[in-house]
Amino acid sequence: MTGKHIIELSQKLWRATITGPRPALNLLFSILTEKNYCIIADVHTHPTNWVGLSEVDIEHPIEYRIGLPMIVIPNYGKGDIQLNSIGVHLYKGKGIWDNISFKDVNKLIICEDK
Repeated sequence: MTGKHIIELSQKLWRATITGPRPALNLLFSILTEKNYCIIADVHTHPTNWVGLSEVDIEHPIEYRIGLPMIVIPNYGKGDIQLNSIGVHLYKGKGIWDNISFKDVNKLIICEDK
């Protein structure tokens, strides 16, 4: 994939937005479609232990697809991350996200050693 990715950092709001040129994103999705792959989750980190959805998260998911989970890992993924410390949010459509409670996260995500 080519194209310069743009990182906008607003120190005032302490947020970063990563976007790519539309042709690069279109290429990504066409490759996924061609290979019969699909995105199964939007996974990213936050700098603290807060794992809710920020304004940037809500406005810029990888894909708007009903049922697609957005998984937020705390503390930039540093340390021992437990399932009950991550945020899991399911897209319901029309800009609405459903927050999955910490106690129910282990019903959606199964971690195995291979």
